[in-house]
Amino acid sequence: MTLIKASDSDITVQLNEAVSGTVNLLEIEPYDTLNPLRGLTSNRPDCQALDLSNDGFLRVTFIDPAPAGFDPQIEFKDYPVNADYVGQFSMRVRVSRTQSGADMPFRIFGLPAYQDILVPADGAWHIVRVDMTTTNWSGTSRILRIDPANAQSFAVNSNTVVDIDWAAVTYRDDFDGSRNHTGFDVFIDLGMPEPSWSGTAQREIVLSRYNGVRDRLYSKYILTDAGTNQIGHARFVTDLSELLYSEDSLQGWTALNVNNGIMEPVVSGGILAAQYQAPTSGSPWDPGVQDGAPLRVDMDVAKEFAMKYRIAGYSGSFSTVPMALYGFVLGELGTARQEDVLIPDGEWHVYRTRLDQSVGALSWHGDVKIRLDVPNSDPGNYPSSHFIGGSIELDWVSVSDDARFTPSQPLCDGGQVWTFEDDRTFALSDGGGFKGTDGTVLTDKADLGIQKNKMNFLQKNALNLSLSPGTTWAVDEFDIGINASYVHNNMGDDIRYASANGMATIITSLNSLGDYWLDEGTADQRFNPLRNPLSSTNAPNTFSVAHNVMDPVGLAHYRGTMEYLGRYFSDPSGKNGELYRFTIGNELDQHWAWYNLGEITMEEVVEIYLTSCRIADLALRSQHPDYRIYLSFTHYWDKLGGIADPLKCANMRDFLDLFAARAKEEGDFPWALCIHPYPQSLFDPTFWDDTGPTDSFDTEYMTFKNLQVARRYLQQESMLYNGQVRGINLGEQGFHVAVDGDAEDEAIQAAAMAYSHKIVEQVPDIEAYLYHRQVDHSLEGTLRFGIWADNPDVDGQQLFRRRPSWYVLRDYGTDNESATLDPYLAYLPISSWDDINLADIKLDYDFDEPDPNITTIQLPMFGTANGVFYGTVATNDPQMINANINTYGDGQETLLLRLKAERSGNWQLFWKNAGDVAFAQARSALIPVSASTVFQIVSADLSTNALWVGQNLKAWRLDPVGSTTAYDFELDYIKFGPAGDFDGDGITDALESSADSDGDGLPDFADTDSNNNGWSDTREASRGWNAASDDTDGDGMSNEWEIQYGFDPHDALEAQWDFDGDGYDSLAEHIALTDPENGLDYFVIDGVGEAVVTVDAKAGRTYTLLAAANLVSNVWNPVDVQTVAVDGPLVLVDTNDTETAVYRVRVSK
Repeated sequence: MTLIKASDSDITVQLNEAVSGTVNLLEIEPYDTLNPLRGLTSNRPDCQALDLSNDGFLRVTFIDPAPAGFDPQIEFKDYPVNADYVGQFSMRVRVSRTQSGADMPFRIFGLPAYQDILVPADGAWHIVRVDMTTTNWSGTSRILRIDPANAQSFAVNSNTVVDIDWAAVTYRDDFDGSRNHTGFDVFIDLGMPEPSWSGTAQREIVLSRYNGVRDRLYSKYILTDAGTNQIGHARFVTDLSELLYSEDSLQGWTALNVNNGIMEPVVSGGILAAQYQAPTSGSPWDPGVQDGAPLRVDMDVAKEFAMKYRIAGYSGSFSTVPMALYGFVLGELGTARQEDVLIPDGEWHVYRTRLDQSVGALSWHGDVKIRLDVPNSDPGNYPSSHFIGGSIELDWVSVSDDARFTPSQPLCDGGQVWTFEDDRTFALSDGGGFKGTDGTVLTDKADLGIQKNKMNFLQKNALNLSLSPGTTWAVDEFDIGINASYVHNNMGDDIRYASANGMATIITSLNSLGDYWLDEGTADQRFNPLRNPLSSTNAPNTFSVAHNVMDPVGLAHYRGTMEYLGRYFSDPSGKNGELYRFTIGNELDQHWAWYNLGEITMEEVVEIYLTSCRIADLALRSQHPDYRIYLSFTHYWDKLGGIADPLKCANMRDFLDLFAARAKEEGDFPWALCIHPYPQSLFDPTFWDDTGPTDSFDTEYMTFKNLQVARRYLQQESMLYNGQVRGINLGEQGFHVAVDGDAEDEAIQAAAMAYSHKIVEQVPDIEAYLYHRQVDHSLEGTLRFGIWADNPDVDGQQLFRRRPSWYVLRDYGTDNESATLDPYLAYLPISSWDDINLADIKLDYDFDEPDPNITTIQLPMFGTANGVFYGTVATNDPQMINANINTYGDGQETLLLRLKAERSGNWQLFWKNAGDVAFAQARSALIPVSASTVFQIVSADLSTNALWVGQNLKAWRLDPVGSTTAYDFELDYIKFGPAGDFDGDGITDALESSADSDGDGLPDFADTDSNNNGWSDTREASRGWNAASDDTDGDGMSNEWEIQYGFDPHDALEAQWDFDGDGYDSLAEHIALTDPENGLDYFVIDGVGEAVVTVDAKAGRTYTLLAAANLVSNVWNPVDVQTVAVDGPLVLVDTNDTETAVYRVRVSK
């Protein structure tokens, strides 16, 4: 079963199995939580364990006999209620089997206030409500508690059951759970809804989408057949990209009513403009505009309304016109502010007003929609004729404090601004280069000329988890407490300094272990929303811990942190400084040791980490489109590193493959790669001598010796994002000094520093090289990576003495580079920086467009068109030349050409190695070509040529057969690939065919998807499928046809299905080339004449007219057979002299 599409209201799943009869929706499971409700406790032994495993509700059962002091209680500790704003309690509850069927008393607490309520014990669902405000109800952190059977005299037994579907404390007294709550309402959804769908099996099934009050990140829909056998499940991923984000730009404003004298507003150039028109007949003159969606406003802080407006085209005599300002709260129209103050002179003005009690301060708490009526008064004084043709325009609208808000000034906490363009359209600064380091001494970084500034960031530092935070950030129904002092000052000071000194800041976002409970042992005890339930005190570290995205509360805090940082540090004025990139977590391939995510499988780690990365990406890019996130890994590549336990670490290559595949399945996003390319041994800085790193995807290590492999890996189609190679951040690496102060050891560190930077120059798409560390640190034991030595006589880090590597880093990229770096060549295996040449350029030419690097000699007529390079040869020495390459022959030992030429003979490949002045016969290979008018594939094997393999290649030349008699040729492509496995799919060329199974011009051994069915050959071969077959699953239906109609080329059972109910299964429809999804399109005989039958024929099919003397004999003989080349009517004729006959037509492939 596969999810194939989703809308706001429903999802569509495709059944992959042959199922008939009735299909039922068994259940919908939340997929993003290990514990659906943290903080839900029964703090007395009066109840059995609270059961959340039911279909959408909490079940409470009782102990019989009731213990002494019977007083069952259910508390919701992590859902504090702000009693200053909300006070109506509602609950959907069902009570069954009390003694004598007595109604059950409940006591509802907002500790310490309470109210009592009776619930019928009739086994039916009831929504019960009570007004909590009639008691001592106030404060911002009431804890909700429900006490069932709240009476000493109330008798229960072991059969008594209480089911609670949801509980809520809201602003309104009519809440029924059918809509999303808003503002400061608290809604506790105790499970997923009870499934109610049942239907007939068909290929596609549409189910209602469950959004709930919390739009769960993942939901799993499970279907069964009539016999309750599970058919399968579909995993739905909520699209978070459309969530409303605080302070986001809004263009969803509408006219109040177009019949009342105003057109729908239009947004252009950052201005909203609504043109006045005559009201329709019978409609009042009442023009206005309103916001299409609410934004969160905290009126304890934001007490001023302001807008920048212009009224143009007014022809009346008044110098001001009246307006009315409304705030919609929870769908209700709040009290209006009415003033005769707007100036209709066609100029821009700013209007401000205090939102005091005359507007209704309390009614503006929560989510507010703004409505503005202009004019708003007696139509006799302000008739429509004075406005028609004119317009009301808005530049911005705000609800803020009394700080004279304008969009260039900071918005108060709890305020909102409506703008009509995205004010985050400017590009974030990248610092101008990749040179960077970590460390906290920013003045030293400025002295070094650092371009990328690395900072570690602990999520808890940015949050205020107290019950009454001064600053909050709204995420759905949650108000996330922000530690504004830390973000604005501690963190902000560093980021502002870095920005002012030209550095782009990359933060590594980390979590710390933290206690399970906040304020433990007090009345305010509640669960710590940052604590990931899989993290453990037994892991090696507690300061680099997985973020908690395992439940809605933790996810909201994580998302809120990212949104707040992203918004604050992308202010268009630049006054807050800028953040550039975010690395999510630390070294995921060592998830137990360095991400503290427990002992779980790689697949489970990928699921959780993908959620963390996706949420961070969406949250950040909602605030500025330039933000990007990095995935974090060590230097281990194709091996289990460190502890080498598959429940504690993962193969980075496998992890990356799975992450990329899952991300694309759910909807790709622009993640990038962060690796830590330390030398193979952290204690040996001479990475150039390491044996583990190789120039191959199978390398065990990824270090500076083979960085080009990481970039080449990201060039694979499976890794691209919208066709683009993802960026790389070298997020942590250092070079150890064996003996502090030893001149030789420190010179080797300096040489490694210089060499690594010169290597990075040659690898495209490296965005940052963040050296670790600025100064030695005692926490790293005897490792000394610092470009500063610390003071051995002082406890803690101190910039004590610069090492030579400090000067190398300072002068790299400056006019002093050569003088400082060149002396360290003596320690390296090269004599010049020009000797560094990385095999990161794959020789591959498809000629989809002209290649400016390819020139010609003695080819008077040539060019590129329709995906081919064409030419006319009329001389003895025609040449095609590319003199602008820098690569190695390793991994490119097989040459393929696809061409057609009018002359047979040997084409010849020449090449230049580094240092060669001219092409030479010794460095060449012959390519036999036969004359042909159709394309052919020819090849050359260079794997045994020592002048190609292992050599640095600087240029190539391809010479067609020379001739003074003119002839034409066309060249479709030139490709180089590894000997023995050209396409690098892990299947040797000997096991793959030289045929072109899918007709795309590539032989199967050079094609990663030989049958073009959307699955790689590697993936299909690993499952035993024929990767070259046009019919992978052998069901008689071609892959191309199956993909065209949305079938799975790997599911043979689909051939037996009749999806459109026309009486023909999928195989029959495929043979007849009819539409399997259209019940009106099936193969029929269109017409019958005297011994003549007409059918609607399809190209590529054979039609046989069969005749029988009668239906009783059932003996059918072919009388006419025709194979069709083009679609259209086909006439089949029985030429036999038969008086009577019965005819049928057979279609075959």
